[in-house]
Amino acid sequence: MSQRKLKSTRKRRKQRGKAYQQTGLVLQISFAPSSSSVVSVVSVYCLAVSVPVSRFWILDRIRLLEPTYSLPIYVTCSLLEHSRLTPGEQRALLALCSRAFDEPFEPYWRSLGGAVHVLLLVGGSIVATACWFERSLQQGDFPPLRTAYVEGVAVEPALQRQGYGATLMSIIAQQVWEYDLCALATGVPSFYARRGWQAWQGPTFVRTPAGLLATPDEGVMVRRTGRTPAWLDLNAPLSCEWRDAPDQW
Repeated sequence: MSQRKLKSTRKRRKQRGKAYQQTGLVLQISFAPSSSSVVSVVSVYCLAVSVPVSRFWILDRIRLLEPTYSLPIYVTCSLLEHSRLTPGEQRALLALCSRAFDEPFEPYWRSLGGAVHVLLLVGGSIVATACWFERSLQQGDFPPLRTAYVEGVAVEPALQRQGYGATLMSIIAQQVWEYDLCALATGVPSFYARRGWQAWQGPTFVRTPAGLLATPDEGVMVRRTGRTPAWLDLNAPLSCEWRDAPDQW
């Protein structure tokens, strides 16, 4: 590479770095080609200590090739508070989750009022999403844990197993580090176990005005953060507060 081209490349990188600093966002992207024409995103790490919720930012250097037309496109990511979703975005998210889960997602939507949504877009269309919101989990009689509860991890069915779900979870893991704990409920524990999540082995309950109500076979998993107390015991009883949804976990 000539010195002129090298200086030009460095200048562009420096300008991108300044743009990221203005939004408080620094990204390190790793990617590798898959067996298909799509380049799968392996991992995304937000290196900033705190990334403010913003409407839109680009996952730099993640380039995908659209399988149908082989046109160069880019994955973009948006972090949105639930209250900032437009009616069109709400409809798109509900439709995507319903397709991904093969059941209506509307009954769960009511419990997401305080959520932060992660959206991955390709060509302007939402192809993957997940969200987290704060819940209060309690291990036995220990103090309640301020928990980032992950819900609605959904990828367009035709694009599953191409790295979008892994990207969502990597972004969320970096955003919720200040919580005491992360938790979710799933029927596919192996996907989360590969990303540092652990199955809760003890009994689980929901707290109601009448007392604790057992919630067996919910597939609860947790992920430790930088603030998780040392006394956390995966074999102990764990309870959550009641929520207006078909499932309490």
